[in-house]
Amino acid sequence: MTGVTVSIWHNVTRDQAGRHTAPLDGFTPGDPMVRVFTYQATPRGRSPEAIAEDAFALANGHPRDDETARLSRLYYQRRLRSVQVADLVVVGEAALLVDRAGWVLLRGGITEVRLDEHGTPPPGRPGGPGVRAARRNRRRRRRHMSHQADEDVVLRTLAREGGRLKFSRLAYDGILAATRLARANRVWTGKQAEGWDLVLIQQKPGS
Repeated sequence: MTGVTVSIWHNVTRDQAGRHTAPLDGFTPGDPMVRVFTYQATPRGRSPEAIAEDAFALANGHPRDDETARLSRLYYQRRLRSVQVADLVVVGEAALLVDRAGWVLLRGGITEVRLDEHGTPPPGRPGGPGVRAARRNRRRRRRHMSHQADEDVVLRTLAREGGRLKFSRLAYDGILAATRLARANRVWTGKQAEGWDLVLIQQKPGS
């Protein structure tokens, strides 16, 4: 059976104070809209409004079956906010506005914008700011683990040289500098390397 494309759009209209106004004021022609989620649905003889009801349910955490439950998980994995009044669900060629009671067919074009804000990341920016921050944190943790492994290399090198170190944080540039300076019987402090610092607090014995 041929599927139909369903897309969910967030209304991002704000007033001069930066507050979202659409949920209270309703949709106004020309309101900026962000397409945030698209999927394929099987019509099974249903009307566009019935298919839009599934979209509304999955985007508000109340999926109706296994397929919409899967889509709901994907929707919330992207940290998308719930669908609300003045948002839009497009089913095939039918653009349906979320009204306070039911649906209203949109007559006229959609003013599409690309806007990346909390709860409304466009499809090209999966996850939104919150998820991207989590990814940055994971990358930092991986770098830190790498630095820890590098730290072991330096400790082994300095052990061979008879020196002792106390580390706070460490970068690759610091490893090279610390190793060279330890071999030269010098103390190294205050060196910054890509935001990481290493402090050599004890000279080599006998220096």
